[in-house]
Amino acid sequence: MPINEAEKKLLEYRLKKEREERRELLKVKLKSMLTSPWRKKHEKTEDNELDTSLLPSPASSIPESEEVEDNLSDCEASPQPLTVFDYIQYVLWFILWVTVYAIFIKLEFGVIYLIVSGLVGMYLNTRTGPKKKNEISAYSVFNKNCEKIGGTLDGEKMTQQMLYGGFVR
Repeated sequence: MPINEAEKKLLEYRLKKEREERRELLKVKLKSMLTSPWRKKHEKTEDNELDTSLLPSPASSIPESEEVEDNLSDCEASPQPLTVFDYIQYVLWFILWVTVYAIFIKLEFGVIYLIVSGLVGMYLNTRTGPKKKNEISAYSVFNKNCEKIGGTLDGEKMTQQMLYGGFVR
């Protein structure tokens, strides 16, 4: 059965979108590899391989934006324990940092290097991406039904602790 012009354009569009999604996943992977020395928690990833199960096949239809967000949030799994390789990597990064710091001290710019290092460290340890789906915010006014996170101290709990010693009456 011959492919008409509309089907050909649709196929080209789908292939283009698939390449863009692969490129975006590669960017996320590279960013996590470059920033992982400064992060406290590691995301679960395969060793230097992209998870191709999340990518659509060429024959499949293009997923909706919600499905893509679900697939990307699946990539961000629970933290894994640190391995020996991670500890070696941290030590090497620290040695590099100390070496460059010593050079800047010789150049009499040690304080500036220390301040810039602190700012870069703070930036790399904050999340700059969007919030995960159904993630609870620390500010209860942004949650459904103004739901509070565990450990939140509010007036009611404070009064209860002061008047009743923490016991519910």
